This record gives sequence, structure tokens and C-alpha cells, in this order.
Amino acid sequence: MYKIRLYASPLRFKSVRVESSTIYLDQFQFDVTAGQQYLKPFPVCLEVDQGLFGAVLVYMGYTEAMMYLYSFAKDFLAELCSKVEEVNVSLINQKVRISLISNGHGHHRGAHGYEDPLCPWPYFEQHRSNKINRELNFGYIRHQASQSHGMFPAGCIVAQKIEKEELAEALEEKIPAIAQEHGGKLNAILRGSDAAFKQAKNTFVDQFEGHPRACVIELYAPQHIRRRNKEIESQLSQNRDDPERQKDLDGMMRFIESAMSTAGP
Repeated sequence: MYKIRLYASPLRFKSVRVESSTIYLDQFQFDVTAGQQYLKPFPVCLEVDQGLFGAVLVYMGYTEAMMYLYSFAKDFLAELCSKVEEVNVSLINQKVRISLISNGHGHHRGAHGYEDPLCPWPYFEQHRSNKINRELNFGYIRHQASQSHGMFPAGCIVAQKIEKEELAEALEEKIPAIAQEHGGKLNAILRGSDAAFKQAKNTFVDQFEGHPRACVIELYAPQHIRRRNKEIESQLSQNRDDPERQKDLDGMMRFIESAMSTAGP
């Protein structure tokens, strides 16, 4: 996900400041001009501890991770897990905080969590979460949640939804070629000794390295932009004809504004 966000970040801000364990994103933009490229290279180079840089890089990216990496995770876990779920949890003891500073909007704070987000589930459940809010089928965000975002009568939301889906599909097309280096199955990377895993993991990372940038460049080729703009306008036309979708959008925006303004200091 870090590699993807380096070349396909939806975040818009001008600069970053780090004070203790709080990271300030200055001149953060919540709204962007319709019709522009929504996924761009990460806007700044943050010369700080790599853990903090990673926290900023993937900030507000958990749903994207489940979108982009769903098919990769499915292949990794095939034949290894009897059941896979997506869960929504409440975190405890957040170590890193990110503050959004937007002109005219004051300070909006959000807890990011931990610099090292990957750990075994038993440890995460015991030390980092105090409540499981929802248990969802594996693939819920990739499919159902993503589709619901395309129902809003807002150009930027529909455009981002379509662009993210196309990027996910472009990355998924790389799986067969990558898997060939591992006997045709990505789950082979997770088998064997620690030394074998480390070597296979490094090979996988090297293979994946160039794909996000290449996929983003292809995503914004002129012919794809023209086709996508027509699709966006068609979807928006349908959405605007349904008054219930405007109510859904208004409700979502009120929820987001409330959550951003009432999050702890």
C-alpha cells in the first residue's frame, strides 16, 4: 500500500510539520476541482523517521488498501485460511496523531494509530483494539462499499471511485505475471522457513515496485480520460435524478464533518 500511495495519493495539502507525535498537514483540501486528476504522486517529501512518513503516506487509506489489495490478499490466503473476514474496530493507545489544517475550517484532528500497522491478530486484538464494531465478509469494501460511493451526486466522489476501481483492476492484472516467479501462486511466498519467506518477500516487493507508477501513467492516458469522463457524467446524471441520493450525500458529509471536528486533541 505504501508503494501505491507514493504514486496514487488522493490527499491534497501544501506542507507537513511534525511536533512530537503529532503530524500537521497544512492547507489540507477537502474539495478538489471537478475534472482534474484525482490520484497523484504524494504531494511532499517528508524528511523524518520512516515510521512517521509511512503514517502520513497511508493516512485515510484503509478503505483503499482493502480495494487495491483485495485480490492480492485473496491469492496470498488461498488454501492457507479456512475463513477470512474484514472487521471494523475501535483503536486504543494511538501513538501517532495527524492534524488537518484547512483554510477557513480550523483544526481537524484524526487519530491514525500506529507507525507499524502490521502485526498478528491476537496481539492486535489484545493490545490495540477495545471493540469490534462490525464483522464483514471478505471483499465487502472492494465490492459493496465501493459501489455505494458511485451513487452520490458529487463529481469528485464518483470520479475518485471510478479511478480507484480502475487502478485496482490494473494492479490485479499483474498478479499472474508476479505469481509465475513463485510457482504460479502468491501463497507460496508464505510457505517455508523464515529465510525462504524473507527471500520470497523481497522478490515480490522488487517485482511490485514499478507497477503502481506504470498503472497510474496508463490510467491517465488521454483516451482513458475521455472514456472515463463520459462514464462519470452518465453516472452523475443518474444520481442527480434521484433525490434520495442527495440526502445520502448530505448525511455522509455531516457525519464526516462531525467526526473530524470532534476527534480528540
